[in-house]
Amino acid sequence: MNGPTPDIDIPELVKQKDIEIAQLQQHLATANSLCSLLKIIDFNTIVEDMLESLVDEMSVDLCFNVHQSVKANGKIELDPANDDHNDIFGQQGAKLAGSPFQCRNCQRMISSSKYAFHTRRCPGRR
Repeated sequence: MNGPTPDIDIPELVKQKDIEIAQLQQHLATANSLCSLLKIIDFNTIVEDMLESLVDEMSVDLCFNVHQSVKANGKIELDPANDDHNDIFGQQGAKLAGSPFQCRNCQRMISSSKYAFHTRRCPGRR
């Protein structure tokens, strides 16, 4: 019908395909190891960038605090907020209660924390 068919050596063809499959498996193993290496590099790069950013931020914060302390006091001081009796602004707790003010209208001594409320409702208001 169509003519003579060429002789196909099936064992040789299977052998060639086995060699191709082995080469593809080697390439796949190499590609997988490269992918895992890239993932490790990306993770390490991210961690290094985060640590570098944190160190930079802490260094700038420290320099700013030292500069502010030197500018305000002429000397470097320890952080006053670390003292047990100070608030976050370095003020002592007794000062937070508020020094009293004398009301202009009724002449009473009013705590600074209640002064604004008192002036709105002062009985001696004119």
